[in-house]
Parts: sequence; structure tokens; C-alpha cells
Amino acid sequence: GGAFKEGLKFATKEYCTIIPGDGETNVKLILNTFFKIKSFNKIIFYNLDNDRGFTRNFLSNYYTKIMNFFFKLSLRYYNGSFIYSTEDLSKIKISSDGFFFLTEMIVKLMKLNPEYLELPLSLKNKTNLKSSAIKISNLVFLLKDFLKLYLFNK
Repeated sequence: GGAFKEGLKFATKEYCTIIPGDGETNVKLILNTFFKIKSFNKIIFYNLDNDRGFTRNFLSNYYTKIMNFFFKLSLRYYNGSFIYSTEDLSKIKISSDGFFFLTEMIVKLMKLNPEYLELPLSLKNKTNLKSSAIKISNLVFLLKDFLKLYLFNK
């Protein structure tokens, strides 16, 4: 989250994106989508046909359901790639420096302007890799950031 926020300070183009550095994301598909779609406010990609293991899929699905419930949204995924207006991003303050920053960003941008396009994104299957997201310390920070967003940004 901190690295994205730092990079955003230097963004000069109309749109920006984030592409996780784990090699799982289909960058060509994101770029092709961007160049094909002429009019949009924000594009939020959700994972399609991927096998990240039972635990990760289970946690991801329930995370999405919980966030949708508390923030009254109906998104398919919160922690993936996106394409957003740089101008809109400059209008919100992102507090989280951890794994919650994408969720915080989406929730605040949806409050600013609820229009979006949600598209599937096939991931490149990677086996034998463990997620660094599933650690107790990360879950504690995520819970803290969630409570801060839910309680103080209504």
C-alpha cells in the first residue's frame, strides 16, 4: 500500500493501475482491456478460473462477502488489479499501508462515484507459492484498518 501511495504522487496520466508483482496477473489482458474500452470511470478486475488453493479461495470469498455486507457494495473481488482515474484517486486519502489499502481505495472511490465496470481476469496459475497475506500480523493490521474505515468514514 505504501509503495502504491508513493507512486501515485508521481502519476501524470489520466488513468493508473496496479499490477501485483507476484507474476500471477495477466498484464497483456489488462492493457488490451484498457485500450479497447473508451469510456469508463473505473475498471475493477475479479479473478476468474484460478486455483489458489482451498484456504486462500475460502478466505478471499468470505473477505469479499464481509466487505460487501459492511460497505453495502456488490463487488466480486477487492484485492486485484484495477484501472482508476488518477484524478479521482487524488481526491481520496488512503490511510492503510498494508493489504487493506485496495479495499479502502475501492470503498472510498465508490462513495465518490459509484459507477464502475467489473471484468473477469484469468490469472496465470502458479503452484507451490504461499501467500504472504495469510499471517496473523497482517490480519491484525487488516482488522485495524477495516475498523478505522468502517467507523470513521461514513
